[in-house]
Parts: sequence; structure tokens; C-alpha cells
Amino acid sequence: LNNVKHSMKNKSKKKILIVKLGAIGDVVMSLAMINEIDKKYPGARITWMAGKTVESLINSIPRIDEAIIINDSDLLTGNPVKKFIELFKMWIKLLGKRYDLIITAYKDKRYKLLTLTALGKVRKDFVGKARQTTLTHGRYHALEYIRLINDVDDWQMRAATFPECNIIPSPNLRSE
Repeated sequence: LNNVKHSMKNKSKKKILIVKLGAIGDVVMSLAMINEIDKKYPGARITWMAGKTVESLINSIPRIDEAIIINDSDLLTGNPVKKFIELFKMWIKLLGKRYDLIITAYKDKRYKLLTLTALGKVRKDFVGKARQTTLTHGRYHALEYIRLINDVDDWQMRAATFPECNIIPSPNLRSE
């Protein structure tokens, strides 16, 4: 019985880092991972690395415990110096931080460089040729992101659910 309690206790304290910067539509689809994480790892601490372009969206999700914001514009389209500065900032922020699971929700292996200094027991991404690790063209992406959590290709039997989002209307908006 103690082993079961200990196992459940450890399961609830998982630390998970998700790397998904933007575009907003892709980030919205990837939010389906949060509810799957809650099913598989109840009580897990979720950290999300996001770009400035989706910062307000990520900050509106109460289930995300910590947001790490990167200047995605400089990282993706800046000159080589700006790109390196953003990468270096992430390396400093993550230096020595420990995660049970690091999810880099991209096909492009260069995004894995962002978490180079983080310590991860398990790392998952869409890089590679194996069916288990690649995004399938034409499939509903929310289900593909869920597959990163579950390691099971049961996309035909699943429905994606999304976390609660607390969007506060801007005081500058007027309704007419």
C-alpha cells in the first residue's frame, strides 16, 4: 500500500515543459495537451515556453503554472546576433532546471536547441521518420499533440478537449 501511495504521490508532482511558441492557431490546437496531461499526470506542474505573439493567450490559461516568454520575432526572423541572444536567454533561464517531461511540439529539430540546458528525464517531439514521432499531414492537429502525451496512435477514437481560458476583454474595446 505504501508503494502505491508513493507512486501516486510522485505521479502528481510531475514537472512538464512544453515548447510551442506560435502561430496562434497552432498554439490553440496544442492546448489540447493540457487536458491530456491532467488525465495522465494529475496535479502536474506545467511550464509553457511561448512567444510574445501568444503571451496573452498562454497567460489566460489558469492551468499553466508558469509561462516562459521568448521574443519569437527576434528568434525566428532576426539577424544572427538577435537569434543567438534569444537562444542564449533561454539557455540561461533553463540552466539546470529539471523536468520529468519536455515536449517540443515541432517537426523542426532546431527547436530542441531551446531546451538544451534543461534537464529532462523524457523528451518528446515530432522529429523523425517513425509514425510515433511525426506529425501526420491532414490529421486534426489537436489530436496529434495529444499523441505526444499518450504515445498511442488512437486518433480515430479520441475527441480533443481544451482547457479553461480566462480572457479579460480589453478596456479599449467598445461594444456598440
